[in-house]
Amino acid sequence: MAMGYRIIRLKQVMKQLALYVFGLILGTSFTTQAQSLIPELSFKNPELKTGKGCMGDGLNGAVYIFENVGWGIDALVTILGRSSDLVKLTDADIQGPDQNPAGGTGYDNAWQPRIRYADGNAPAHQTWWMEFKISFVKHSDWKTPVSVNQFKVLGLDIDGDGDQLHEFQSYYKMQSYSLEQQTNIFASTVQGSETDPLLSGKRFDGTTKNYNGISVTAADAMVSNFYTGSSSMIVRLGAETLNRGTGVADRMYGLIFSSLAFDVPVPKKPIRNLVASFQYSQFRKEQ
Repeated sequence: MAMGYRIIRLKQVMKQLALYVFGLILGTSFTTQAQSLIPELSFKNPELKTGKGCMGDGLNGAVYIFENVGWGIDALVTILGRSSDLVKLTDADIQGPDQNPAGGTGYDNAWQPRIRYADGNAPAHQTWWMEFKISFVKHSDWKTPVSVNQFKVLGLDIDGDGDQLHEFQSYYKMQSYSLEQQTNIFASTVQGSETDPLLSGKRFDGTTKNYNGISVTAADAMVSNFYTGSSSMIVRLGAETLNRGTGVADRMYGLIFSSLAFDVPVPKKPIRNLVASFQYSQFRKEQ
């Protein structure tokens, strides 16, 4: 099944899921408010947080505000750290093809940072990365986190330069992950982030195969991550070279956030992986 079709189908499934969850809530007793579901979040037009105590653009500690990523929700993207001072954030969010028909790439609703090593040239056997924290907070009340039950993150276009470089994405403390059947991604266990040396996660390395721009259809170069019970996540985006250097160490990344359920109390018998299970059953029917 083509990935482009699956993204379209995902939107259709999410509409069905919203009705499904609503019906489920009506028949289930909770002690607090009912849940709200956002099928897909929209990361567009970030603004650098300014004012007393705020860090400058591209510096460690800098916070980028994505307003209204969902109903009454803002996303805060914070730079936690980097492998060295040679690693630079050259774009907090690359525009998609609808936002910028002439030069956009990837997917408009995705968060698409661009990260460069040095001047774009990297020597052999070099690894670099930048680490981010994405937090979901109430709109215009950035000190108040949203009570999130679950969400999914699709990591796109984990590719290479066609020769000596390959990218990687590391996700921490997720509930589960899945890869496509035809995947070229290598998954390994990692431990330690900029904020917690004991934090565990998974690193997903792509191959040196190159896709133009940010591909949303390269199923062999993507990973899906499922989170539960957290209003934030940490991700490390990087690349490394092999036996020779590269002149294309200015890399583009893409993450699509979806199926975010918030303000959901946990019943005595938790509804486990509600969104993931429903999506899977629907896609199985299409195959």
